Amino acid sequence: MAESFISAPELNNNSGLGASRVHPAIVYGHNDEDVRDNRIYAINSETGHVVATMEISGATNIDWEDLSVGPCGPHMRESSCIYIADIGGNHDVHTIYKVQEPDQLLNAPPRSPCCRKTGTTTTPPYQHGVSVWGQVRPAGVIVGRLQSQAHRIVMTDLDPVGDSLAKSASPSCTLEMMVAFTSPLTGSMAKILLVPPWSFWSYKMPGLQFGNVRVMGQVSSAEVDENSGLAASRLHPGILYGQNDHGDTNRIFAMDPVSGDVKATLTIQGVTNHDWEDLCVGTCGRGDSGTCIYIADIGDKNGQNPRQIYKVREPQDISDATLPVVDTYKFTWSEDDAESLMIDQAGDLYIISKVHGGDALFAKLPPNGWGSAVGVKVGHHDTVRLGLQTTHNDPQGADLSPDGRNMLVKTEEGLLLYQFSSSMDYVAELSQMRGLEVSTYVRRVNGEAVAWNVEGTGFYTLPEGLSPVFNYYTVTGDGAGGVIG
Repeated sequence: MAESFISAPELNNNSGLGASRVHPAIVYGHNDEDVRDNRIYAINSETGHVVATMEISGATNIDWEDLSVGPCGPHMRESSCIYIADIGGNHDVHTIYKVQEPDQLLNAPPRSPCCRKTGTTTTPPYQHGVSVWGQVRPAGVIVGRLQSQAHRIVMTDLDPVGDSLAKSASPSCTLEMMVAFTSPLTGSMAKILLVPPWSFWSYKMPGLQFGNVRVMGQVSSAEVDENSGLAASRLHPGILYGQNDHGDTNRIFAMDPVSGDVKATLTIQGVTNHDWEDLCVGTCGRGDSGTCIYIADIGDKNGQNPRQIYKVREPQDISDATLPVVDTYKFTWSEDDAESLMIDQAGDLYIISKVHGGDALFAKLPPNGWGSAVGVKVGHHDTVRLGLQTTHNDPQGADLSPDGRNMLVKTEEGLLLYQFSSSMDYVAELSQMRGLEVSTYVRRVNGEAVAWNVEGTGFYTLPEGLSPVFNYYTVTGDGAGGVIG
């Protein structure tokens, strides 16, 4: 393999490298943590010669650690931009700069800033120049997608098509952002998928934003006294299903969260409520296009856990009725207790164990557990520990939203939001992220149940106990969509 030696003495502490998309054999580099050097260097990779130097006007090299080259944006699909990552450990606020690649390298003029964006993004800069693309704090949110406890963020190269900062994922110039960080807890490296395509320019940071709590209806029926699950009907607008946990009979309730009225009591035929802890609503699956209610008998009352899920067809009318069980899912796994059940658009089910200290196990259930007499074993490759860092037995409820891009997880003290990429590979992505605290959430005593509304424009909570009150939170930022489960 041939080697090239860089001949420029001013490029003496290079920490980033990105291949030009405009000039063959040219790569860009820069020094790190040198406030006197806000330049990037165009280097001929075959000779090692620096053929051009570009000053980034208005930008300060506090600790530039990497750069990448890729498409400039959806309205500049034929243009190429250089992304410069000021994300080292020498400061609290991290910045990503974007400059358009010059058409000519010789005597390239300085790039002057056209605008700056911090916190909330607005209109993208579709002209030459550098912009502060998004500023983030290392102990908080990295461009709206990741709450990281990283001591130091570093960049890694992904593939020949794009680098770790910017990646061209499709011919239409879909752009996704990735970083790698070192965890202070484990010391291990992890790659993090940060944002869906171009969400910098349409989302408030960080991610989804929720308004203040709206107090809704109070449940007047004394029959609802230990509600532990909640899910939105797909057939009946404004109806939420809920159920009591251990100690109740085999029934669920159809409730109006605005008035708090119980509109119907639905008896589930031929089964026992050992410890029903959650439910969800979604496609019936297996070639059935109807919608079904899934009831999770997965609690550990008296140290016993049947680990089974009942599937019943959602009723056509909201009135008292008895619903036959369509199918039963049985499974085995390493965990003793669980209180969270979710479903995605494909009909796959997910559960989260309830563990003291929050080291909960998120699991995708294998599809072949329906009708099994002995129960299918949950494989290790379909699980991941969430690491919720609580002092209680958590979590106590969860729900997937819209197209599967958002997950709410209810703990004893708060509510966490997880945001996923379009791949929705939950196990892989959860291994590389922590949930974001929903800052507007108001804690309620014995609060367990959480559910997105069917439009995906907000979510409800309902605590255990007599005369519980529905609370509602509206999505105030972009990104809402239809609910999954």
